[in-house]
Amino acid sequence: MARYKLSNALRSCEPKEFKSDKAAWNSLRKHFLFKEEDGSVSGCYIWMWKEIEIDVPINNEEEYVKMHNAKYGPRPYGYGPDNAELLKVGEPNIHSTWIPVLEGVTTHPYNVTKKKK
Repeated sequence: MARYKLSNALRSCEPKEFKSDKAAWNSLRKHFLFKEEDGSVSGCYIWMWKEIEIDVPINNEEEYVKMHNAKYGPRPYGYGPDNAELLKVGEPNIHSTWIPVLEGVTTHPYNVTKKKK
């Protein structure tokens, strides 16, 4: 299951796991509304983000791992934090990042991923 979150320029919600984009949208948007002092709800623009993991290939891995560990390893070896983990040759270099979910969560006809003919 993937992790999702809603955010805008002012605030963000905690990431939660859902089975699908639509389930995440329908659940998270109910808890992300701005409430005014009189109890009414004000509209705001929000973006839904999905966390994905990507495997970043490393060219010349043996040399890169030595240089990376020397610079970003734990102190006193490098300048990294005390809890820094050293890279190892042969292990996958996996990072997670957040991408916006652009289609499939609403029935609105506007589709940002396809061109009109």
